[in-house]
Amino acid sequence: MLELCRIGTEEQSEWYFFSHKDKKYPTGTRTNRATAAGFWKATGRDKAIYSKHDLIGMRKTLVFY
Repeated sequence: MLELCRIGTEEQSEWYFFSHKDKKYPTGTRTNRATAAGFWKATGRDKAIYSKHDLIGMRKTLVFY
C-alpha cells in the first residue's frame, strides 16, 4: 500500500511517499525493494523529517534500476 502525505497546512514544495517495509529475508534486517520490472537502490545519506519539532521519519533517496 502506498500513500501520499502532505505535512502541515501550508503549501509544501516536497511530497513524501510512505509505504510498509518488506524484509528481504524473514530473519534479516535488509529491506526488499524489488519489483517485477527492476529494483530500487538507496543512495546518499538519509535526512530527518520533522513536523514542528517532532521527528516523524527519514527521507531516503532511491534510484530505480
